[in-house]
Amino acid sequence: MTPELQKIKRLKVAIITIGCRANQADSARMISSLPQDAVVVDPWTDPCDIAIVNTCAVTSRAEADARKIIRRIRRKHENATILVTGCAAQVDTGIWSEMPEVDLVIGLNARDEIEKYLQENASFPGQAIKTPTSGVDGPTPLHGHRSRPFLKIQDGCSRGCAYCIVPKARGPERSRRPELIKDDIHNLFDAGFHEIVLTGVHLGRWGYDFGTDIASLLDILDGITIDVRFRFSSLEPMDLTPDIIKRIISHPKICPHLHLPLQSGDRKILDLMGRNHSPSDYLKLLEAAIETNPDTALGTDIMIGFPGEDDESFINTLNFLKDTPLTYLHIFTYSPRKGTRAALMPGKPTGKAVTERLEALKILDKTKRLDFRKSQAGKVRPFLIENPERKSGVVTALSDNYIRIRLTAGNYRFSSGQVIAMRIDTNDDYICAVPEI
Repeated sequence: MTPELQKIKRLKVAIITIGCRANQADSARMISSLPQDAVVVDPWTDPCDIAIVNTCAVTSRAEADARKIIRRIRRKHENATILVTGCAAQVDTGIWSEMPEVDLVIGLNARDEIEKYLQENASFPGQAIKTPTSGVDGPTPLHGHRSRPFLKIQDGCSRGCAYCIVPKARGPERSRRPELIKDDIHNLFDAGFHEIVLTGVHLGRWGYDFGTDIASLLDILDGITIDVRFRFSSLEPMDLTPDIIKRIISHPKICPHLHLPLQSGDRKILDLMGRNHSPSDYLKLLEAAIETNPDTALGTDIMIGFPGEDDESFINTLNFLKDTPLTYLHIFTYSPRKGTRAALMPGKPTGKAVTERLEALKILDKTKRLDFRKSQAGKVRPFLIENPERKSGVVTALSDNYIRIRLTAGNYRFSSGQVIAMRIDTNDDYICAVPEI
């Protein structure tokens, strides 16, 4: 830290997060480890002394976005200390330490010690970073969240899909202990939160490192009697059974919303990816969810352009998706990651083919989202107010089944984190809700 920075009595710190909800949970944890007199600011609108960029390594686009952000921060805050951390920094320290804009590069193991690193300059650009082996037993922050805290109860991955660099970044799978999860839930509720998002890098593998599984996690939630609802961030289909799905969807405290990454609807491509499940296995999980509650929101990840994906493979994926009860698609293109098996595979589709396939799936995604919203017209759902009332009087809210709306507060006074029953009204691509107060 520069002498000029040490003279500042109250540090202005910005944290920019790129990537998944596990990264967002890590950012909240870093906020909690800042000096007590630090204030978190918006780097684009406020003065900034320290900028922490929490990177993502899943795609080359995510890394490129991080580099752009770092350069933009340096242009806007010439004298700020820029610290880079996260998965991309963990995988390849060198590319970040070589950036002239970057002052510090630290690994995931150091995210609880931000204050020490800023004070001591203990991590030097280019220094080797150890693979994480911990990170789910430390304190869960009560601050640094918005309306829905991300409670990380699992980290790491030991499965090793052919395209994925995450195991190298995050290390082996490990779980947060049950007693800590219970304490976290009650502490977050006491702090004023009414929805908690349970997240992890490979969430469905929670408990395997100490001899249990996700069914035991549901047992923990069964014992929670306070007025709080839960949402799972993402669950891999190979970790689930139709019976587990039914138990999740029927649970009175779990939101009827599941995000189940599929990646491809073609069996050949799934095998090349090393996904260990088939399209028919996946469909059984979706059917179990809808059978339990027809209003369940079901989302998925779809990867386009994986090596070996020919026209037939894509058509199989497109037709499979059309026939499922999925309500939205998260679509992205395959990005080769150095050190993964897929990076050496032949048969990557042409750019033109990938672009055409991407557009076809975007159209399908828009149709599915609109159809689901129309199916909810006239129904009353519990909505969580996400943002406090603004000068414009417009707030956003999220239903238990993952419908996000913008509404004018009018005579109503909403507060962030408040849960209100609202009747849904929809007309084509516009959706609103009338408060049932």
